Amino acid sequence: MRELILKRPGAVIFVAALLVRLVYLVVVTQPPVQFDARQYTAVAAVAPLAVTNPSLCINSTAREQISFSRVINDLVDDEDIIWAPYDPPSYGQALDWLFFSGPTYPTFLTIAYHLSPAYDFWVVRLLQAIIDSLTALLIFLIMRRLLSDRGGLVAAILWIVY
Repeated sequence: MRELILKRPGAVIFVAALLVRLVYLVVVTQPPVQFDARQYTAVAAVAPLAVTNPSLCINSTAREQISFSRVINDLVDDEDIIWAPYDPPSYGQALDWLFFSGPTYPTFLTIAYHLSPAYDFWVVRLLQAIIDSLTALLIFLIMRRLLSDRGGLVAAILWIVY
């Protein structure tokens, strides 16, 4: 084990971080999905449609008739949702939120939802676990460069258990 850590410390750090995060997802009951997820989810659903049909951004009558009930219903399935009693947002609301929210997280959700087989918060949780594990690896590499191998390892371990 010691030889593996010395030969491939980055791989060990990534796998350890990913295992900790996956165990957390399975063992710990996930908190309810918060209200702002409704907005980010609607933006993730509307972004590809807004790009492929820019005329819908101008035509207010047409955009109010588009509904995201399938997306919202798929997400609500098997989840504890704070915003469940509210109606699914309209295309117009989601388009307004698109210009209000920052682009990074809705873009991440758009990619996650449209590349996965179903709209599901678990897909997002798994992708976030992978990204966070890559962050542990990045912290290790940066701190190893700035301090030492041991400093990088300590920083990565702190991130893994954080």
